[in-house]
Amino acid sequence: MRCNSRYLIYQMLYAIFAKILLKIMLRIFICFYFLFLLGCRSTQDEALLFFHRGKASLESSDYVEALRFFAESLKKDSSFAKTYINRGVTYERMKQYANALADYTKALTLDDKLAEAAYNRANVYFALKNYDLALADLALAIEGYKDSTSFYVSRGTVYGKMGKIQAAVADFEKALTLKKDNVDALVNLGAAWYEQKDFAKAEQYLRQAIAANPMQDVALNNLALLLAEKGSYNEALTLVEQALSRSPHEAYYLSNKAYILTQLNKLKEAETEIKRSLLYDENNGFAYRNLGLLQIKKGELTQAIASLEKSAALDSTITNLYSYLADAYQQNKQTAQACAYWKKAQQKGETLWKDRQFCK
Repeated sequence: MRCNSRYLIYQMLYAIFAKILLKIMLRIFICFYFLFLLGCRSTQDEALLFFHRGKASLESSDYVEALRFFAESLKKDSSFAKTYINRGVTYERMKQYANALADYTKALTLDDKLAEAAYNRANVYFALKNYDLALADLALAIEGYKDSTSFYVSRGTVYGKMGKIQAAVADFEKALTLKKDNVDALVNLGAAWYEQKDFAKAEQYLRQAIAANPMQDVALNNLALLLAEKGSYNEALTLVEQALSRSPHEAYYLSNKAYILTQLNKLKEAETEIKRSLLYDENNGFAYRNLGLLQIKKGELTQAIASLEKSAALDSTITNLYSYLADAYQQNKQTAQACAYWKKAQQKGETLWKDRQFCK
């Protein structure tokens, strides 16, 4: 009985050992098999493999890993333009604009008809406020792909930043001919006509944008501003709150909500929203303007003047800013400063308080 027991134990140990050995041999075989496949791959195949791994890392926002894979891809094939484009996108998202420009430029030297590379490089130039170079690249992109609505919207946006409103409108309208419910084109047309003070057209396009996408937060916010200008504060408040439900930390939306609340004499709520706005963006000129308006309402004229001056230092293009400064200085009995800012308001074409006298 003892011998049989020992024999059975040996059999069991042998079976376990055989299974372990089989697994080890199988793993060794698999490793050698994949090494064989890798050895058979062309360098282009390996480059493509690393490219796809890099793209997957880019899409999951793992930028360091994406850069590593793209570098490996380029080691295998330095003429693969798509790798340069995607590495450029990675650098752009990391705000390493010089590296992004270098990669987009390299892609274009490999293939000067790559609309994607030209478009991406234009976006970097736009971020750097180099609008002329952005326009040149967008022209190249449009030449290669004339049916892209996004290219026309982007070029229209550049024209808008340059103050070329008619050219901007033409590009936004071209985008709509290609896709009639292009929300970005509709939103930008609304903004362009708002700048031209054609509020009826601006409202028309913004309402079309919201009809196409009821939760388009930029359209909701812009329409709220337009309605506030018309004195429709309750509807404006509803719209800006809808915009904030989509983007609760957007500093400009919070600032605009504060402006509307101020007009509704809800001063405590307005102050809370301005503080939140400045928390998310301490250089928000609109928030300082709206803080100044709130302080005027509260009779805090010295603080209001400081806030409005801060707003002007950050962004002198803000609507009616000089008129508000003229008002604050006049209420504070500083007539010389009130007159000086009123003259600036007139030079800017501000239309607030046409019947008031600020200069003797």
